[in-house]
Amino acid sequence: MALIYTYFKNKEVLFDAVVSLVYINFESAFDEEESLEKGSASERFDKAGENYIHELLKERKKLIILMDKSSGTKHTEAKTQTHITNAGSY
Repeated sequence: MALIYTYFKNKEVLFDAVVSLVYINFESAFDEEESLEKGSASERFDKAGENYIHELLKERKKLIILMDKSSGTKHTEAKTQTHITNAGSY
């Protein structure tokens, strides 16, 4: 285990390296959905999600780690932010 810290300064940097791209894709999908003006929330998300869903599914383990194991990292609020951001959309 100590060998991994040759490449990463600490656990937080390692965690960020694992989940940061997934977080960006996840956040981008919601941002794009919110920027669309036509259609219901679910129609907008279907349209915007097309650009991101394949990558998110491919990286689903990282997405699960982001949502369930981010406590104590800079991504702690990831799960809460996505629920709050989209609570009024549907």
